[in-house]
Amino acid sequence: MRTFSQIEISSNSRLKREKIYFRTIMIKLNTLGVHKLDLHFFRECLELSGMLGTYQLTLSKRRIQLDLLHFGFGLDN
Repeated sequence: MRTFSQIEISSNSRLKREKIYFRTIMIKLNTLGVHKLDLHFFRECLELSGMLGTYQLTLSKRRIQLDLLHFGFGLDN
């Protein structure tokens, strides 16, 4: 497990977008009380759903909750 602060931004543009999105999600998830999410699992979820690199960086808490439910995560609050 990695926290968003431990993720390095790569020079590869696709990976950079992916990690920026992951970091943005983690910052928003921290406000929901979720502090850790596995980057590799997150990437696999995006690849399986065909959505890798297609997300906008500005997402509401509700949208993130819906995304996480789609990926199999349940949030208590």
